[in-house]
Amino acid sequence: MNLNRIWTVEPHRFFDHWLKKIENGVMKEQPILYYNVDAPQGSEWKAASKWPPAAQQVKFYLEDGTSGSAHSLQEGLLSPDRANAEGLKDSFTVDYSIACKQTQPFLFWPCSVDEEALTYTTGPLESDMQVACHPVAHLWVGSTALDGDFFVNVEDVAPDGSVQLTNTGRLKALHRAAHEPPYNFLGLPWHRSYQKDATDLPRGGDPVELEFALWPISKVFKAGHRLRVTIAGSDPRQRYREQFNRSPVVTVYRDREHASYITVPAVRAETRTGGDE
Repeated sequence: MNLNRIWTVEPHRFFDHWLKKIENGVMKEQPILYYNVDAPQGSEWKAASKWPPAAQQVKFYLEDGTSGSAHSLQEGLLSPDRANAEGLKDSFTVDYSIACKQTQPFLFWPCSVDEEALTYTTGPLESDMQVACHPVAHLWVGSTALDGDFFVNVEDVAPDGSVQLTNTGRLKALHRAAHEPPYNFLGLPWHRSYQKDATDLPRGGDPVELEFALWPISKVFKAGHRLRVTIAGSDPRQRYREQFNRSPVVTVYRDREHASYITVPAVRAETRTGGDE
């Protein structure tokens, strides 16, 4: 993706208008400019009067099964259908040594950690799906520790098995309490993270709900590709990792009473998936 327009061209035009009084038309244009990753060539840049664009919130639930497309600690499926059974859950031991296997990862962007995490993957998409704005993770989790960091990545899996990390989000379980934001937060879950709101995870691993937004995105998941959700307990970006003497065992619940899922804002609600390849 060519970021030159965002980082240099558009700011230059803005300051030319306001500091040099150059009438370059920048204030007559729509106020939102964004890049739509993997859109057809020549249509990547989009202008809009508001953000986010109108989208349908589509749920993908964490389910049993295997896509055959991931090498992870525990592989599952993403499905639009909610589970109707009890006792469904996946567990893993947090690995604090997670590191990028890429030789030169992008400075501000994490690499894929599928091999040290839980993964849930759709079947191949039958048609293109544009995702715009913030996906939201809704997880029921438990842990042998009283706190922990929870990371959720969304990935685009190509037919050849290559993985493109599209966006990510995190929440420290201690600060999971949600509050009304003091400003327009686009209807997303907001955590003020005050000390008085801090709450330990239940002893014994009883499930609690974590709800948090991932980074904003505008991207086209192409027909034949898969959408994957990865859940981990640490991330290569963490400079100061709060580590417990014994790595905690984390459980993600996904049964009838504790349905874990991700909400995806689909500009086009073309979300049907075919069977596994």
